[in-house]
Amino acid sequence: MWVTHEELQTHIQERAQSRFGAVDIKKPKQKPGRRESGDSAQLDPASLLLPHGVFVTNCGTDLPQLSIDEVQKDARGVAFATASDAQRFLTDGKLISAEGLALLVVGTMPENLPPALPMHALRVPAIYKGTNEPIILDVMSIQLGDQAVYRKANTEAPELAVCPTKVMRVHVFRDVWEIDNVWADLTAHPVRSLVQLFPILRLCRVADCDQECGMFHPSLEEEGVESGLLDIWAFRWHGYDGSKMPSEKAEVLSVYIRIPESSFEYVHQSSGFKGFFFEPRNADAPGPDDKYAVVWVPQLKFGEAMHRARTLDHCIAVCRLGHKHGIRCLAKHQEALHSALCPNKPFVDCPVKTIYRLEPLPAGTQRASLVATLRTFGWNAKPLQPCKGSQGKAWQVGTSTAPPAQFIEAQHGWIGISKIRDAAPVVKTQSLIATARTKQHIHDASASTASSSSAQDPWQAGVDPWGGYKPQTKNGPVQTQHVQSRFEDVEVRLQQHVESTLTKEVNKLHNDTAAASRITAVENQIQSLVENQTKLEHWISDGSSKVHGLQQECQQLQHQVHTQGHTLQTVAAEVGNCTTGLQSVAKEVSGLRDGLTSNLDAYFAKQQEAIEAMLAKRPRHD
Repeated sequence: MWVTHEELQTHIQERAQSRFGAVDIKKPKQKPGRRESGDSAQLDPASLLLPHGVFVTNCGTDLPQLSIDEVQKDARGVAFATASDAQRFLTDGKLISAEGLALLVVGTMPENLPPALPMHALRVPAIYKGTNEPIILDVMSIQLGDQAVYRKANTEAPELAVCPTKVMRVHVFRDVWEIDNVWADLTAHPVRSLVQLFPILRLCRVADCDQECGMFHPSLEEEGVESGLLDIWAFRWHGYDGSKMPSEKAEVLSVYIRIPESSFEYVHQSSGFKGFFFEPRNADAPGPDDKYAVVWVPQLKFGEAMHRARTLDHCIAVCRLGHKHGIRCLAKHQEALHSALCPNKPFVDCPVKTIYRLEPLPAGTQRASLVATLRTFGWNAKPLQPCKGSQGKAWQVGTSTAPPAQFIEAQHGWIGISKIRDAAPVVKTQSLIATARTKQHIHDASASTASSSSAQDPWQAGVDPWGGYKPQTKNGPVQTQHVQSRFEDVEVRLQQHVESTLTKEVNKLHNDTAAASRITAVENQIQSLVENQTKLEHWISDGSSKVHGLQQECQQLQHQVHTQGHTLQTVAAEVGNCTTGLQSVAKEVSGLRDGLTSNLDAYFAKQQEAIEAMLAKRPRHD
């Protein structure tokens, strides 16, 4: 690729202006544009006053505000500073105080600064001295002391009740509105026309309403809401191509509204009624809500699109862009709805965050062929629309990733890929919250400072091409930290103070008789305490030896008891055996006694019978 003469001259002029402040006298003066706001203007740290009690140390003590000149060793407090002021401390890379010390850097920190010290971003309140008005700004806190510096946390701070809301962009198309109404009525009273056409945007104030009136009835989470339309802003009258037009000649009215979250679904599904189309938007960033997706059906008219939205699954509402209609659904259902509405068109699942241009392309290039080419190229991109290129036809494609290469090789030749713009504008963070009067004062102060500095010769203040040369030197020894030297100083001073105090006290004691007598009495008492302690130690030693002897005797006694117990167990066992033998003998004796008794009974009975028989044979005498 060749560089033209005009491009070379432009590059030279930009380089000279950025490095040396040169001005091109041949360049025509531009019209005065929008004035720079106080957010991007240089804010002087000396013009800021910090309220009391905003910052504390890790010990809980409040820190005062310091000027940048008061930030030095052993200092205590916080100070507003610029990035150039903080650069010197970051270059040193060491703590300079044993107390709580921190810098609050105003403005953007350069990326090339070394992160040698602890730092974090935070938002702080301040008073701008120029107008004596409060401001809130974002700063970068850099710790310079041993004690950490924190923003004081107020546990008793009130908590605001926040109603959940949704943001929508409303498009009113003139061609549909004029079917039943007059465009002049809308241009004269746009808000009244909106709330009259959609009663859900009006709050029902009837206490015992049966909720059949169609107006807004707050839910439990929305208690205290005073209207169904919380906010409305950014009125814009324009044509189908987006160009701004007077209200009486405009073709479209676009406006943003904020409504309670409970009425979002009803309002969203009312899209298309009387020419009002509602588009969900992100609440904290520009662009449409990523939760939803649109399947465009340019071949369908408004009535057909409304019919499809009522009959097909996953359809939520009808949308419109210029003369083209589409159907909105959840992003997860986009492929299924695309297959139902456009079965012959290839589906590309790709969020459009950046728009590129492909050129040159042959005349008559079709969308399906371009989708297949991009897939073969390995790039997930969605063809948007054909456009005019620098050479021949071109197409705009949307994607969320960068292309694998800057060129595509096709059968007809090479295709170049160039970035056009980002689909969503970059959101600039609000680093300064202040009134318009304060921002104007900041801007004027910054402009006066810039004009005074521009009086110098820009070539004299330019960058010396040899100024960055430094001879190579060996790195010196690493400097010791301030904390160690601080401790050493405290130790030396404390030692000197103790020595001087002791010397003075000793000298006083030498000249004081009463004190000497008291010291003698104390020495005697200490001597007696030492003697008593010696006696007590002897007593303790004797007692411990006696206790040791008693422990030995107890051990011997326990051994004897154990031995005798074992002997008794043996005797008990023998006695048990004898008892068993006696029991068996008793049983035998009892058996012999029973046998003897039975034998004696039988013998006596036999003898008695014999005696009776003998008596019976003896003759009787009359």
